[in-house]
Amino acid sequence: MEVSAPRVARAEREPSPTPSVDSADAVEKATREVDQRLRDEFGQREHEYIERETELRRRIVQLEGDVRSLSSQTEAARDRETILTKERGPVGEELTRRLEQVEQRERDLVSRENELRTRFEEIRLNAEENERRRSLAEFKEGELAAYDQQLQTRRQALDIEARRLEELRRDVGPPGSAPSDAARRAEDLRHQLSKKEEELRAREGQLRERLQELERMSGQTAEAEANRMHAEAVADVNEVKVKSGVRRLDDLLYGGFPVGSQILVNGPAHTGKDVLARLFSAEGLRLGIPSIWVVTDKTYQQVREDLAGLYPGFAEAEKKGMIRYADLYSRSVGATPTGVGVRFHSATDKNVLDQLSETVNSFAVELKEKFQSYRLIFESVSTVTAYLDTAATFRFLQPFVGRRKIDGAVSYYELDSGMHSESDLETLEHMVDGSINLKVEQMKTLLAIRGIGEAQARSWVGYSFTKRSFNLGSFSLEHIR
Repeated sequence: MEVSAPRVARAEREPSPTPSVDSADAVEKATREVDQRLRDEFGQREHEYIERETELRRRIVQLEGDVRSLSSQTEAARDRETILTKERGPVGEELTRRLEQVEQRERDLVSRENELRTRFEEIRLNAEENERRRSLAEFKEGELAAYDQQLQTRRQALDIEARRLEELRRDVGPPGSAPSDAARRAEDLRHQLSKKEEELRAREGQLRERLQELERMSGQTAEAEANRMHAEAVADVNEVKVKSGVRRLDDLLYGGFPVGSQILVNGPAHTGKDVLARLFSAEGLRLGIPSIWVVTDKTYQQVREDLAGLYPGFAEAEKKGMIRYADLYSRSVGATPTGVGVRFHSATDKNVLDQLSETVNSFAVELKEKFQSYRLIFESVSTVTAYLDTAATFRFLQPFVGRRKIDGAVSYYELDSGMHSESDLETLEHMVDGSINLKVEQMKTLLAIRGIGEAQARSWVGYSFTKRSFNLGSFSLEHIR
């Protein structure tokens, strides 16, 4: 290839562009700047934390000194009172004067001891600060040494490049001379460099196209995810929820209980479990959904009166046959059943749990034929375990709960938490779909949801209740599944 000498010389004086090297230098410089900025920021924060810790240590030493002074004064006052109660007259006055002198000396000693301790702590803190500064200085010296080494390496590389250019210039010769082999090699190298640059630009274009394609795919994926989330939201809206009778509790549960939920209402006595149960039953009656009550610790008449006070249309609902009672308590106090919707059992009967299961199942069949669904309130499981052994109760509850779930009936199972062990509570919670947990803490009543589908918050929420109302406080949006 024929290349004139002036052209070669001019090419030597005008170095070809090397965008890849410049780009690498720019990236390296930006990386160093970001790294240095982060180091400075972290160093500043570390310094602030150390200063704060030092100030807190000084305050601790001061407070410890004050405590020792007060303890010493208290002990001296106690000794003085003891001596003065024993001695009276001139000797007592002399003792009082000497005690005052001793107390003054002791206060002086304690003050000096506190001062010495404070100074010792100051010395120790100053030593730690000096050690930290020395370590920081050593670290900075190491960084400077590393930077110096990088500069030396870069300088050596520049010197080598300068020598190569000088040798190439000598090989090319002065302007106007014939091109040498070295000049031709340089021209070949330039062509190769240009070819490499074109290849890099082509690859850059391909990568840009690939990036655009990935962005389009990402947009399609995001759109698909948005469609899926929208479909889930629509499904949630369309999902039938069972109202609890407490509006704020329904808000907490995104509209209420899922159909067929088996719920454990767990808490100590006098925390509003019975109020929740009655509001739940009254809400069902208002919506045209009947209730089955399993009563174990009170008469069905008491439940009936409470429901009549909550729901004005209770008498009409009772005429329609929307209430059924399986009563395990009234017979023990000499009451007799009245009405077709009441059946008495006794805890002393043989196979009482089998009889109870048959009664509830027959009630469920009757109500489903007329009303499609029903609600069940079991008040309470703890009383049954007190009558019978726990294992027998659990064997009874397992198929009993499963039958209610098959029927699609939302059921409340009340439990007095103080009457059961932790293992019993865990067993019962495994049988149901979730629990409404109640507790009293620092004279406040708190509620928390466990399980039962979705809830806006799983943390403890304050509440208050009366005989006819149940009011939840505010809760934060957590959306924990």
